Amino acid sequence: MEPVEDRLVAAIARVLSGPGPEVRVGVGDDAAVLAAPRGDLLLTTDLLLEGVHFDRSRTTPRDLGAKAIAVNVSDVAAMAGSPRYAVVGLGLPPEVGEPWVAELYGGMRRACDEHALWLVGGDLSRADRVVISVAVVGEAPAG
Repeated sequence: MEPVEDRLVAAIARVLSGPGPEVRVGVGDDAAVLAAPRGDLLLTTDLLLEGVHFDRSRTTPRDLGAKAIAVNVSDVAAMAGSPRYAVVGLGLPPEVGEPWVAELYGGMRRACDEHALWLVGGDLSRADRVVISVAVVGEAPAG
């Protein structure tokens, strides 16, 4: 992480209630690790902002959808886990239409299929630019 991000993560960690006994890895790593009956659960999320992480005029919606899933799968893999379920939060400006969104989700579907990951829901909202937030739950062997 960059020094500014390190300071922000430390400030956020001070505000949070702290980990419970089932939290093996918490704030500040690629994914949270939680003890579960059959191993550990991994939770991760990534945010892609138009104008910061991508330029809509230079990126196809299909490639962008695949990237949105891939960055989360990468975080789960970094914790020696396998992705299982994903949800997507999507903010869209008024000019973005159904064909663009269908292509975006087509790219997500392709990436999910590649990693045996189920895209199970999410949320839609209006925004002044495209905002894509993906959260993934994964599993890893205990410990």
